[in-house]
Amino acid sequence: MRPISRLTSMAGLVVGLAFVASACSAAVATPSASTAPAGAAGLTLASTNDPTLGAYLTGLNGMTLYLYTKDTPDTTVCYSSCATNWPPLTVAPGATITGPSGATATFATITRTDGTSQVTYNHWPLYYYAGDSKAGDVTGQNVGKVWFVMPVSGQFTTPAASSAASTAPSAAAGLTLGSTNDTTLGAYLTGLNGMTLYLYTKDTPDVSVCTGACATAWPPLTVAAGTTITGPTGATAAFALITRADGTMQVTYSHWPLYYYAKDAKAGDVTGQNVGKVWFVMPVSGQFTAPAPAASPSATSGY
Repeated sequence: MRPISRLTSMAGLVVGLAFVASACSAAVATPSASTAPAGAAGLTLASTNDPTLGAYLTGLNGMTLYLYTKDTPDTTVCYSSCATNWPPLTVAPGATITGPSGATATFATITRTDGTSQVTYNHWPLYYYAGDSKAGDVTGQNVGKVWFVMPVSGQFTTPAASSAASTAPSAAAGLTLGSTNDTTLGAYLTGLNGMTLYLYTKDTPDVSVCTGACATAWPPLTVAAGTTITGPTGATAAFALITRADGTMQVTYSHWPLYYYAKDAKAGDVTGQNVGKVWFVMPVSGQFTAPAPAASPSATSGY
């Protein structure tokens, strides 16, 4: 009976080890607060290119990384149950962070109240989502209209792009604008996520008169004080900043204050063009001339 007992014991041990190995493998599949194991260690992030969401950052095991719009630059407000549902991406102090190709903004770390170091990208603290179960899941996208995938570019604005002024998250940060060349409108400036930028002919040089309900419909392009603005090829006029009545800093180009339009939903939309005959896309050249009004019939045009 003893040999049988030993065989049974060994079989149980093998099964037990197999169970532990399986459990460990499952635990690795979905990171919680993925911490680099040593101060000198490095964490390399990757990206996924989604046809709808664009290119966004991914962490360990290819899990999607998110930002939280209630955070402020380099400061997280996600703790307790929030941090359970949205585990922060943490590393050991001193860990180096490497991003994927195209991630040209800055990676850094901040210290959470529990003493752990959370990774930030372009000053946005990064998180996973407990509801994601595998690489490629983006079930956290737009949750509560405050959680979004972290763009590889580091430049984020809400899906309505225009629902809030797009503010660069740090005074030391830079904002790079783009352009679109339209067969009818010519080359015009674009902002975050390729959204069209406009000028308002009721403004005067370096002064915005669009406030209140106007600024809700036409969110100003704002940045933190000291932000450097870089334009696309062909943008040879000067970018500068003006102080709005609410104290925010609005970007100007060739002395024209710049705005988004709330009804534009995606890159390439120009639904704000010629609205009220006072709103127009901002030419890359910086030179704007209002379209000539339609000629009215002449009293002597009977020939």
